[in-house]
Amino acid sequence: MRFSEPLTFAIQLDKESRTPLHAQLEAQLREAIRSGVLSHGDRVPSTRGLAATLGVSRSVTLQVFNRLFADGILEARQGCGNFVNYAPSATRADGVPARPAAEPTDLRPAGPGSQFFPVKAWRSAWRLASQHVPSPAEALSGGDPRLREALASHLRRQRGLTCSPEQIIVTAGLPAAINLLCQVRTGPGDEVAVEVPDGGRGSAPAPSPGRRIVPLPVDEEGVVVPRFAVNARMAIVRSAPHHPIPALSPRRRRALLDWARRYDVLLVELERDPYGMQLNPCAPLAGPDDHGRVAFVGSLSEAVGPALEIGYIVSPPELVSELIQALRVAGTEPSLVVQRAAFELLSSGQITRHVRRMAGVHGARRRTVRRAFAPVRRHVGDLGFRGFTAVVGFRELSAQAIADRLKGRGVLVGVEDAGPGASRLLLGLGHLDDLTLQRGLHVVIEAVRQTADATRDEARREDADSA
Repeated sequence: MRFSEPLTFAIQLDKESRTPLHAQLEAQLREAIRSGVLSHGDRVPSTRGLAATLGVSRSVTLQVFNRLFADGILEARQGCGNFVNYAPSATRADGVPARPAAEPTDLRPAGPGSQFFPVKAWRSAWRLASQHVPSPAEALSGGDPRLREALASHLRRQRGLTCSPEQIIVTAGLPAAINLLCQVRTGPGDEVAVEVPDGGRGSAPAPSPGRRIVPLPVDEEGVVVPRFAVNARMAIVRSAPHHPIPALSPRRRRALLDWARRYDVLLVELERDPYGMQLNPCAPLAGPDDHGRVAFVGSLSEAVGPALEIGYIVSPPELVSELIQALRVAGTEPSLVVQRAAFELLSSGQITRHVRRMAGVHGARRRTVRRAFAPVRRHVGDLGFRGFTAVVGFRELSAQAIADRLKGRGVLVGVEDAGPGASRLLLGLGHLDDLTLQRGLHVVIEAVRQTADATRDEARREDADSA
């Protein structure tokens, strides 16, 4: 069925103008919607009908409508036609309250969406966990004993990390694990070294009096090992690749462990790549040859989702008692019922199956991003991934300028500092459905093109002015 809604306001296209017809039409439609001539919920002509009315090719109207669809300004309702999906003010031009415009598309980095959470498995695990009444002694042990055993088995199979259950301290998430280590290992005047690009963000412990965050630079072999003694009592690093940081080279791994042993620095190794996306997974720094210098820190939230807020520390044996005591004082150990539910998920193999499923989702979304950026590849200097986040660097384009342009079009993205005068775009891939992600990426690519055009035009004007 075709809809031939009549045109209710004047559109003037100048076919003699140097401005393309599609640009003229888009500008006038946007102004009509912005000014309230076309209000939220109003039906607009079909592309075919509008092209016939204006005497232009349908390709002109299709190009304009596709851009307005991508921006969320128009929406197509199956069996009904095309409608305005934008409210510039709280009321329409006729005084009738307008429905709110569509929510912005949020492409900022985030973990996997709730649509991927294994709800049935979680309900089953929760039912089994609720049948157990925990004893007071269990609450003071550093974690549910069965969960600690299951975690030790999981880490041995999935990470090649051999440890005893007694070395594992269960915490309420990854930040709580890092803060607990920081509380035990640092004091006034101590430094905490953090691998860049985090630079004190994300993986760094929460600020506290007398503590200073010091960035550790990286190069093509991974984190650069300081050649001198520092005040750092703790350094937060990764052995696995974390774009754009590469995996630690064998030589750099040895140097880092030697440095930690020589200057009494505790290396806090963050677990990454929970979905096993690396073709050649890196062995952890923690192990029998680390001389008690490495604490391995991870979280089931990384693999399953934020609903399962379980973090853990694989501690050097000599720190276990101090960490358990600090955990008792802080009172941040997760509920024993939640721990028992996590044990049920691990021991039943549900987490392993979920991780395999999410690895497939993750791989498909990586391919979607690569396909989306293929048409503008000449502008992209670097495209990589950190879990469910795409990291995009550009040649001669400002990621911040692209982000600002996207914000005006209802798409929110992250921006990361990449050194003097450089930045990267961060796109979250895990929390949206496939269609919303594809639409958001379409708008991102359009913004890249427009920013490239604007940058080129500005350079030409500067050249003309200097000539």
